[in-house]
Amino acid sequence: MSTSHCLAVIPDVHMRRKMLNFAIDLQEEGYDLVFLGDYVNKGTRGNDPKLLNEIFAFAKTHQSKLLIGNHDLAYLYPDRPDFKIEGYEEDNASAISDIYQEYKEDFCYVYRNDKYLFSHAGLSKKLLARIHRQYPNYSLDETINYLNKKQPPELFYRTERNGGTDHFDGPLWIRPEQFNGALMEEGITQVVGHSSQASIWLKHNLLMVDVQLPLIIEW
Repeated sequence: MSTSHCLAVIPDVHMRRKMLNFAIDLQEEGYDLVFLGDYVNKGTRGNDPKLLNEIFAFAKTHQSKLLIGNHDLAYLYPDRPDFKIEGYEEDNASAISDIYQEYKEDFCYVYRNDKYLFSHAGLSKKLLARIHRQYPNYSLDETINYLNKKQPPELFYRTERNGGTDHFDGPLWIRPEQFNGALMEEGITQVVGHSSQASIWLKHNLLMVDVQLPLIIEW
């Protein structure tokens, strides 16, 4: 490939085997992969531990980035009943949770590659401002490391009354299409899933890509 950077983004999986098949094909073509989370729930055949393990094993083998989404939280943190949301499946929940625990060290919540910033739902300016009040000298990369390593309450914050449409909501919940200009700028393009779209949605520095198809980024 003639470009210096090339990534393939796999949006919300939700137990769709075709998303894993896309990833396999793109990896064979030489693309690095970023999964945007939500591997479980809402599938037509329910949560399948075998398929989930295939996805995580494939990603780990090929050093793909595995981001966490809001639907993953209840299985990753089974001791947090507040993470159980609409779509949570009791069937196979224990087996699904065991797989998340096996790969726990391979997950992240926010990932940056050059001028692209990946998370399940997006980082808002107000959330970052809240963090920077405590750590005023943090750079963007230091803030990302803080979110991934320390996993502060801000990471999981969701305003219950609105289901993710508050500017303070965290990068697993926020619905950035609900408001204009709330996401951070700084020459960074954010790439997010979470909110299902009929086609890729681009506004300012935000790419919303939950269209059940991968996105190729080359620069």
